[in-house]
Amino acid sequence: DIKEPGPNDVLYGRGGGTNHHDGNKRYRKMVELRKEDYINSKRLDKPLVALDIIRQWRTQKPPGRFLKLMDGTGLWHDVGDKKAREKTSQALREKAPLLRQQQKEILQEEAVEENKLGGKL
Repeated sequence: DIKEPGPNDVLYGRGGGTNHHDGNKRYRKMVELRKEDYINSKRLDKPLVALDIIRQWRTQKPPGRFLKLMDGTGLWHDVGDKKAREKTSQALREKAPLLRQQQKEILQEEAVEENKLGGKL
């Protein structure tokens, strides 16, 4: 059980306290950098993207943890890799349809440009 979360910890919970924690901010950035990998992965490879993020997070110095506040004690405990993977997969899915649509539009624009250039040769 943990009294004081560190800068490499991801805190579970809702609201400002967890959103503004340094570890949560850095974790969200790490997830954001891998979203394109995630949405372009095959279904069976998607969990591997989440597991890779968790592995990277946990190998920090000091090690990164995924912590939840225990009711009534004021102490934090690590939720483990299964819950961490669920949280990470959910974070990777956020705004995924929007990203897919943006990718599709970029590919369509590139195809139009390619056709224009092809016609001039």
